[in-house]
Amino acid sequence: MRGMQKVLLIGLSGALCSVASAQLSFSNETTSCELFETPGVIAAHDLSELDPNFDKMNSGGAIGDFNNDGFPDIFYVRAEGGADMLFINDGDGTFTNQAAAWGVDATHLGNGAAAGDFNNDGHLDLFVTSYGPVGSGGLVGQHRLYRNNGNSTFTEMGALAGVNFTTTTNYSGTAGAFGDYDRDGDLDLFIGSWGQTDRRGTLYRNNGDETFTDVTVAAGVLDPAVYSFAPRFVDMTGDGWPELIMAADFNTSRYYVNNCDGTFSDETVAVGAIIDMNGMGSTVGDFNGDGLMDWYVSSIHQDPGDDPRFSGNVLYQNQGDGTYADVSMPAGVNNGGWGWGTVAVDLDHDADLDIVEVNGWTPTPAYEFENAKVFMNQGDTGGFGHPIFTEEAVSLGMDYLLQGRGLGAIDFDLDGDQDFVMFTNRDEIRLYRNDLTPGTGGWLRVVLDTSTDNFQTPNGMGSMVFVTIGGVTQMRSIDGGSNYATQSELSAHFGLGAAATIDEVRVEWADGRVTTQTNVAANQHLTIQSPKTGDVNGDGLVGAADMALALGSWGPVHAQPTDVNRDGNVGAADIALLLGNWDVTP
Repeated sequence: MRGMQKVLLIGLSGALCSVASAQLSFSNETTSCELFETPGVIAAHDLSELDPNFDKMNSGGAIGDFNNDGFPDIFYVRAEGGADMLFINDGDGTFTNQAAAWGVDATHLGNGAAAGDFNNDGHLDLFVTSYGPVGSGGLVGQHRLYRNNGNSTFTEMGALAGVNFTTTTNYSGTAGAFGDYDRDGDLDLFIGSWGQTDRRGTLYRNNGDETFTDVTVAAGVLDPAVYSFAPRFVDMTGDGWPELIMAADFNTSRYYVNNCDGTFSDETVAVGAIIDMNGMGSTVGDFNGDGLMDWYVSSIHQDPGDDPRFSGNVLYQNQGDGTYADVSMPAGVNNGGWGWGTVAVDLDHDADLDIVEVNGWTPTPAYEFENAKVFMNQGDTGGFGHPIFTEEAVSLGMDYLLQGRGLGAIDFDLDGDQDFVMFTNRDEIRLYRNDLTPGTGGWLRVVLDTSTDNFQTPNGMGSMVFVTIGGVTQMRSIDGGSNYATQSELSAHFGLGAAATIDEVRVEWADGRVTTQTNVAANQHLTIQSPKTGDVNGDGLVGAADMALALGSWGPVHAQPTDVNRDGNVGAADIALLLGNWDVTP
């Protein structure tokens, strides 16, 4: 299995040299980027109408290229702060709010958002959790699903699609996460829930006709005890099937292993005990470079730290045997304040993953104005088998002292490094630009294009991207996971250190096919197309080799590339698709 492979970490001859974080800095560009409600007034969020618990938990959004112009845009949920906003990237370092023109300027008791092409038409759609109209006091069945019409407009169809409810007994729903858990080529949806009474999260299976079916019970993920904040579909085991993991409050975080048959098994204890006490935000990545996916969960840390309810963030390091070890304290990432949104990216392009985290709460003044955290990965400097991180937010210019909730990674200016959007509770949105000195380290940003295969999971969600230089392999997941009520852009970003050329870029698509490119130049935005419909072996041609593979697996199959139309059976329909694309080159 892919997840069991190990990668060479020594003998690199300086190919991935460390880059000093002194060449890294951030600047607050919220005003210069014109993230305005009105000229000169930065857009703000508020949700004071609801129960105080819900009020203090909110503010999020979604980042995605909604008009397919190559520049990532920002959708912002504002609740009582005013109408939701859709900041379309102007491509010159500024944004323009086009929410009214696009039809997404609702004023409602909104919370979080997720982006995904749920109907596979080539345009990113939006899912927004909501508690109903302003002044309603909170109602059930109010979640919104905006279908992107491809002409700079959206149509709201949450009720029509059947995803407007999390529960039927009380308003709830923190964040949504898109993912293809059953590998049938379309995006399913999980809605996390932090409810006062009925707390069940809900799994909706995509029916392929712009409607969804609630399969929470049938899939084995019904658990009314979970206070879910940040769900995510991501392949943690390396078998090609996405797990469902979620950061959740009050020691209820969950790790569901995909059984590859439409069901999940709760392995929260079996994997070594998921122990975060107040899981809020969540991010994943290979933090120690061993080819295995790790999991970072933000939580509450409170000095003196002797109360287990406030034990802080947890970095679950994948042991490669189906278990995880908590390395958060020796790694130096345990204390993130009252943690919320968190993202793992290579900030300084030194070829390892760093962590950004926002925080804030109001029980004491100490937690009301605690700065955001930037944990810089120093590698395994002590030979302990885990990386060491140093917290450097203030020195790097990340002077964010507001009530941070959602956090999204975005390369808004397409300069190759990762910038950040902070969504704030009862306060203004913030955009921090990464001002990494040009030439400090090489980079690669990969976007997956699935337009050549109508049966491929949109935007490559569920795919893994690997970059190999000098025997060292980095890995990234393309997934629609929630960082906390917020989704980052759908790209795979790599820091390359001093390397000018990448030996190999490899994509393992969600349907099992593989695309490989060699001798790839560094410092570029690389779009990789999925294999064409009928190209079973991924060699760029639809021909006799693909036909032979299909005929050799005739009959019922289980998520195989030969099942061209992903209906669970290799038969006449698949052969027809092959013949329809015969000898067609990309």
